[in-house]
Amino acid sequence: RARSLAVAPDRAGGAWIGMGDGLARLEGGVLKRVDCEPRLDARVTAIVPDGAGGVWIGTAEGPRHVRHVGGGRWRLDTSPPELEGFSVSSLLFDREGNLWIGSAGDGLARLTQRFVHVVEGPAGSATAALASDGRGGAWIASYCRDLVHVPSSGSPAMRPRPFEGDPGCIGALLSFPGHLWTGWGRRLARLEGEAFAGFAPELGFEHQVRAMAAMDDGTVWASSTHGDLVRLGPDGDVLERRAGLTTISALAPGVTPAGGGPRGQGLWIGGTGTVSFLADDELREYGPEAGIPRGDVRDLLPDADGGLWIATYGGGLGYLRDGNAARKY
Repeated sequence: RARSLAVAPDRAGGAWIGMGDGLARLEGGVLKRVDCEPRLDARVTAIVPDGAGGVWIGTAEGPRHVRHVGGGRWRLDTSPPELEGFSVSSLLFDREGNLWIGSAGDGLARLTQRFVHVVEGPAGSATAALASDGRGGAWIASYCRDLVHVPSSGSPAMRPRPFEGDPGCIGALLSFPGHLWTGWGRRLARLEGEAFAGFAPELGFEHQVRAMAAMDDGTVWASSTHGDLVRLGPDGDVLERRAGLTTISALAPGVTPAGGGPRGQGLWIGGTGTVSFLADDELREYGPEAGIPRGDVRDLLPDADGGLWIATYGGGLGYLRDGNAARKY
């Protein structure tokens, strides 16, 4: 079983899978390796579709573009010269078509119509999270370092820490209309314009913020690495607090699985070898008996059909549909 390191949907209803030794596609329930020319055997750490049937992928040697050239053949384009050796950790397309490239220690780059803008980060910093600013720019969070705003034009600007003297690391970013949610250590802060608003007193987290998810009703769920889970209102008020979860490594909004009551929005929660769905104060858990892959859940990706893609560290890729046994890849 291949180890999945990254996952992204394709426009045909399948999925792209990044592996330790190349790229694969999931089509009609069948996992197929993507044979590129020249050959791709690098560790694929990030994937983002290009909107034209191909994908950009991240590797330790730099970003690469994979495009379909007909007849089932794929072409692997090399990185722009400025990005050779740029160790990629995350990729993001903004709505203006810019490709943002986060790295493991090489800073942040923006690729626009084959023009590369490399943003130097603090020495030795690695990208923890990326988020679009909704205006053609991006936010970059460095592990235990800084939060930097890179506008679509102009110079990058570093934001001061929201909690004076706080040594906490940035664990998560969530872009929301009009503001940016950030997880700093055990606390959350919301950037509104130029100022941070902190919500530390109400959270009561005992461990670092790990994940966040935005819901259709304007609320935000936030979790810590050790199972703290709260729902915040648009003004930062704590509306709900959940206990009893051991580990939480990923969050994603989703649709109620079949057999779980009327269709509506709820919250998918990824842990160690389990995923759970929370809706209307009811928590439904899916574990090994449902075929959930082993290992910590890295990413959760709901699809338009009510299914859920589950990427894990070391356990491969799973797909859960209507509460039935997950397929593994």
